[in-house]
Amino acid sequence: MYSTLIHLHEGDGDSWAINLVGDIAEMHRAEKGMGNRFRKVWSLELQSEEAPDMSRIDWDAVLERAVYAYDMNDPVISKFKWPLKGGMKERTA
Repeated sequence: MYSTLIHLHEGDGDSWAINLVGDIAEMHRAEKGMGNRFRKVWSLELQSEEAPDMSRIDWDAVLERAVYAYDMNDPVISKFKWPLKGGMKERTA
């Protein structure tokens, strides 16, 4: 089991962003909306069967899932399936 911790940031104007632990705070993997002045509001643990290939991840899809988890007050997603960018087949983990 692999565990990846991501941070969800909320900006003004109903905007969202995510980054990983260890990323520079202002460098987001994905952003939604036109806001700025982001602040961290949530940490989310993604548990998967395999280590993710960070270069192939569809970070926009991960952001959507993180916002949903925040709305549902769910800090851990077990059996997370990493979405891949460019229509690549979804990972089984």
